[in-house]
Amino acid sequence: GAGSSGLPGAGGGHTGDPGGPGRFSGGALEWQMQTLADRSMLLQDYKTAYETYSLLCSDYKTAKASAHLAHALLLKALAAALSEAPRRDLEAALEGSYAAALRNGAAPLATAVTVLLLCLSQLLLRASRPREAAAALVRCSTEVSNLPAALLLEQAALCQLRTQPAPMERKAAFFLVLAGFRFTQCGLRNHATRCYAAALSAYAGRGWHHVEDHIRVFLGRQAHQLGRPQATVGSFLAVLSHTAHQGPERQASCLREFIAAVGAAERAGLGAALPPGHPPVPAVDDRSVAL
Repeated sequence: GAGSSGLPGAGGGHTGDPGGPGRFSGGALEWQMQTLADRSMLLQDYKTAYETYSLLCSDYKTAKASAHLAHALLLKALAAALSEAPRRDLEAALEGSYAAALRNGAAPLATAVTVLLLCLSQLLLRASRPREAAAALVRCSTEVSNLPAALLLEQAALCQLRTQPAPMERKAAFFLVLAGFRFTQCGLRNHATRCYAAALSAYAGRGWHHVEDHIRVFLGRQAHQLGRPQATVGSFLAVLSHTAHQGPERQASCLREFIAAVGAAERAGLGAALPPGHPPVPAVDDRSVAL
């Protein structure tokens, strides 16, 4: 109906909110402003809607009507995105809506904010604003469980690859690593492996030795858990082929896992798991050897 956006929490009737049901209904000025803003959105007059929601948020904030404020901020954020308002205004509205909704324990409204963030990311992508889309997805990932967070972070990585004039490969890889970790937390090792493997290309052979080692060790361990001994051998072999930056403890740990993987491959009847000349024989500096 008039004055209602249809989103969860729009009625503002959350227990304990000073702006309970009925306070801003009927002939109240805030109700009329809400109606004006909502109808402006329907008519695609996003600038008027944005300005009206801004005034409405000020009134709700003064009245300490937190549930109403959360809802108005949510709609202000949507209007901000559609009217191409400054990015800081969009982010402030989203963050304020999250804070107000979560502070009041308004789970349905918090869910609506999450859905809005997903919609906003798509709108921003269509508007050729992939960085803002990625930021919305990452912000959303902090408020949800592991599986949806992993999916959101993976989408954020894809957004970073669409930036202009050049894709932000390392930032995309960072988000893929975060997504892979979240997939691991919910037991989806295949998806975790896919994310880490995709991230590896941004670091391999580019001087990011410790990051590359972390990814390869992770891939090796996931392959072991998935019963893929040859893949495990390959991952640890890559780590052991370049060890100048590694400390003794790190080398010893990787060597133990490598030997275990070779043994598992042999027991599985996979034959020789190592290419000729690998791993390389260590060079010993005899001047540092003392008896």
